[in-house]
Amino acid sequence: PLTTPATALGLRLLDIPLPLPPVTIGMAWHPRHAADGAHHWLRDAVRRTLRAPGGPAAEGG
Repeated sequence: PLTTPATALGLRLLDIPLPLPPVTIGMAWHPRHAADGAHHWLRDAVRRTLRAPGGPAAEGG
């Protein structure tokens, strides 16, 4: 999902040359920010960026 932005910045993405265990990433915020538009946008942007095509996050995360 980051190939197009990386290429636009003149960067080249490389595969990590060793097997790595899965990483769980979570987000937390104060309840008063749950309905804040900027926080909502940021949370969605993080989800879209980290969601690997066909991965567990793409199925229901």
